[in-house]
Amino acid sequence: MRLYIFLLSVLVFTSCHKPKNDAINTFEKVNESMKRSGSLIDDMNSKLCDRIDSAYAVNPSLNSKYYYNRLKADNIGTAFVIYIDSLKLVIEENVGLEKDNISISKKIFIDGGEGAILKAKINYTRDALLSLLDDEDKSKVKSDLFAKDDHHEASITWESELFEHAPIAAVRTLLEKLRNDALNTEAQVLQSLYNRAVN
Repeated sequence: MRLYIFLLSVLVFTSCHKPKNDAINTFEKVNESMKRSGSLIDDMNSKLCDRIDSAYAVNPSLNSKYYYNRLKADNIGTAFVIYIDSLKLVIEENVGLEKDNISISKKIFIDGGEGAILKAKINYTRDALLSLLDDEDKSKVKSDLFAKDDHHEASITWESELFEHAPIAAVRTLLEKLRNDALNTEAQVLQSLYNRAVN
């Protein structure tokens, strides 16, 4: 999340000193890089699922818990990715010729309430994934998948801070980051399940 906030700050700063397109292009480059990273994490998660499946095939009675939790983790992660993809479609349907139109972000995420829904889904997805692990393994997971209101700014919600004045290029980048955060959290959960299955 720090990277996203930094890039958003850069966008605001550079829009005062450079053409807006330079800052928008920066977000688009980061967005493409995140998509490539997301593909790599997807591949890693598929391999981890295959390994857990193999451990279950060798010893079903011993590894059934890890196998069924692996299925749950995959379903939880997939549901979040599908939701993020649906948000991308909503954005594309609303985008006109002006790529940095901040009114689109406000319309969808603030006025339309999608920001509050996204916040709830982020926190639910993290908690649901972590619930598949024992307490000892939960504490080892380092997840960036969380959405919290700033308790220092009672009047500013998480969604308002991120979407109230954000251009579409920044929102696309944030959605890719959230997708990757979910996949990374799922990867750590799957790795923990696999480690338990083979030890």
